[in-house]
Amino acid sequence: IILALIKNINTTKIWRGEFQIVVSDKISENSLGAKSDFAGAVIRGRRNAEIDTQIIILQSPSVLMDTFKYVQKENNENNLKFIDWKNRLEVSQEKDSTVLNIKYTDSNKEIILPVLKNISSLYQEYSNKKRLKSLNLEIDYFKNEIQKYKGLAFKSIEDVQNFSKEHLISQTFSTNSSST
Repeated sequence: IILALIKNINTTKIWRGEFQIVVSDKISENSLGAKSDFAGAVIRGRRNAEIDTQIIILQSPSVLMDTFKYVQKENNENNLKFIDWKNRLEVSQEKDSTVLNIKYTDSNKEIILPVLKNISSLYQEYSNKKRLKSLNLEIDYFKNEIQKYKGLAFKSIEDVQNFSKEHLISQTFSTNSSST
């Protein structure tokens, strides 16, 4: 019993915190225009691929590097490598959903909450950048389409006027309209 107590006292305690992120589900049955079993399988495949992509993004150095440096500084672990630190982070998908579970473990209890908040805010920032980029691309597309159709409308009006002049339609039309 005494040996067990000594071992328990000398053992480093590991603490864990966790949170969940809901990945937006842009893929729907309407995107394929069918509600067959095949369409459902394709949708599930796309959804799983999107969630797998989000998991990879969430674990990427571009999202996690600032958090890693924070942990390195706070824990005085200057020799800690990113790949080793990343093993403390677990990202998994909740079964049959678009929810991601993010769990972080560390021996420093005080650091867990700031690390989880940091990861959450960095991921949200990344997601917002992606969404804003998509919106800006859509805006640019629609601006180009408006310019394109303004040009087509102008050309159509010009063609109608030229056709009217060639076939004396405007004179006939103005005669008909004045008699009315």
